[in-house]
Amino acid sequence: MTADPATDYFTGLAEHGRYPLLGAVTGTIRFDLGNHGRTEHWRVAIARGHVDVSRGGEPADCIVKVDKKLFDGMVTGTVNTMAAVLRGQVDVDGDLHLITMLQRLFPGRPPLPEHTGRRHTK
Repeated sequence: MTADPATDYFTGLAEHGRYPLLGAVTGTIRFDLGNHGRTEHWRVAIARGHVDVSRGGEPADCIVKVDKKLFDGMVTGTVNTMAAVLRGQVDVDGDLHLITMLQRLFPGRPPLPEHTGRRHTK
């Protein structure tokens, strides 16, 4: 694992390769991650569950523009993707269905830490 959640996420997608949850999905998604005036481009191609990841700004069926720090939160489970879209923090152009399907591969919220304080009993 690197210190870059986005790179780890996309690398993991590519290494896994096939996702049964996306078995009925075909299309391409380009992620434009804004980071201090620069933009990183990641392209995810889905073909009936098989996922291929590349770097680059080629055209895609769905283009997701988001701040890199927010995206890092999405892929680590600290930010809810659909809530961020609804708040206008994520700009999605094209086939919204594709990002909805890909969200299935984002982690859920991390578990809450266990309460470490003393319990009061009577």
